Amino acid sequence: MNFFRPEIFKTPFLIDSDDLEVRCKTKDYELVFLPEDKWAKLIKWTLNPTVLQIGPSTFDAELASRIIGLNIWLKNFDMDAMMYCFGKKTALRRWRPDRVAFLSCVFSNQIITAYGKFEGNRRGYKIDDNFLEYGRGELPYHGSTCSVWSVDVDRLYIPICVNQIHWISICVNLVNRTVDVFDCVGKKNNSVVEAFAVLIPRIVKAVQSP
Repeated sequence: MNFFRPEIFKTPFLIDSDDLEVRCKTKDYELVFLPEDKWAKLIKWTLNPTVLQIGPSTFDAELASRIIGLNIWLKNFDMDAMMYCFGKKTALRRWRPDRVAFLSCVFSNQIITAYGKFEGNRRGYKIDDNFLEYGRGELPYHGSTCSVWSVDVDRLYIPICVNQIHWISICVNLVNRTVDVFDCVGKKNNSVVEAFAVLIPRIVKAVQSP
């Protein structure tokens, strides 16, 4: 498992200028700032908000205020809505990397629960059928791709809420057999990540078996 701390990332390349045309030309502009035209659309929507469906979640005024507001904790279904958007862009080939899968908080919670059962009976543990459906790309149903892990998919991106107070994310590389962990507090959550490092290879093996 590889852990990444924020300080090792390069500072985004930006140009401090009042000229919008100059600022927009910097390569990392959209990683830091919301483009003005999209911000204008958001402001217009807030004046007369209509509920928008995003996979299993809905985007409404309450969600918008929670995302934009300061010191407001994002909930599981907020993360799941974003993962759905990422998955949809990938399925529609709007992004160049297409051999990837985006999993939900529902999946990560199920893995953590299943790992507890695995620890209690390692020899007799059997992979649940719903995990096989994930491995075959059949779940979640609202974002089914039928892409089989390690056959059509090389990387899995998974959000994890640790003890309901801390968010981390992991990238499971099925080709290199590694787990990259993005956690601002370093290696304090090894036990949580271990569940994925142990169970996901078993899911991959099960869905590839004849």
